[in-house]
Amino acid sequence: MTSQWAAKRKLTYGVIFVVVCVIVVSIPSFLFFNKTPTCFDGVKNQDEKNIDCGGICTRICLSDISSPIVMWQRSFPVFSGVYSAVAYIQNSNVLNRIDDIGYVFRLYDKNNAVIGERTGHTFLPANQTFAVFESGIRTGTSTPVRTSFDFTESPKWIQNSANYKEPAIVAENVVLTSDVDMPRINALVHNKSLENIKNLSAVAIIYDSSDNAIAASRTIIDSLSAKQSTPITFTWPTPFSSNAVRKEIILRIYPAGIAP
Repeated sequence: MTSQWAAKRKLTYGVIFVVVCVIVVSIPSFLFFNKTPTCFDGVKNQDEKNIDCGGICTRICLSDISSPIVMWQRSFPVFSGVYSAVAYIQNSNVLNRIDDIGYVFRLYDKNNAVIGERTGHTFLPANQTFAVFESGIRTGTSTPVRTSFDFTESPKWIQNSANYKEPAIVAENVVLTSDVDMPRINALVHNKSLENIKNLSAVAIIYDSSDNAIAASRTIIDSLSAKQSTPITFTWPTPFSSNAVRKEIILRIYPAGIAP
């Protein structure tokens, strides 16, 4: 009788030991193999369009992105040996923007040697054509015959909400005076929105009869209250190289944290 009781007790202890082992092993295994899906786990395991992008994830799938197009890039003389440079860029993505990306302008002489270079950071607003402007690029005694513009970082795309709208800001009463030794543009920037605006960049581009850009300038408006207007002026220290036929003013609002 005693031996049977001892055998039952050993069996009970054995069963308890096995159950405990199963619990100890199975629970961590369950947690390991059944992790809550996230947008950073390297697995397409929720309503993502691709791995960790699209659907519930805020990261945008590269297959849904059109690369920004640099439509043209040029440099313009300011003084002897000093140039400004402009890249005219189109971002055709309706909702997708880049808040910060590095770039480089390079100016080349007739022998294709780099005679001037300028790096910087900019942003790409969604569904807009805009200009990146740099001034004071020194080339010494050399004259640039070609200008290049390249992004130096991989883009980090961000998606605007579907109901996002850019504040309505326009340049009005644009007057070009080019019959003097120092051409100038006077204009009025009107904030038609209900938002107060800060860090507003205004780039003026002048075109000749062939619609080639022949000059450019930039100014920054620190702040502009809702429903208010402010005058702006662009000047050039020397006459244009050819007759000015068309003028364009491009306005951009810098995102918070991005310096103009």
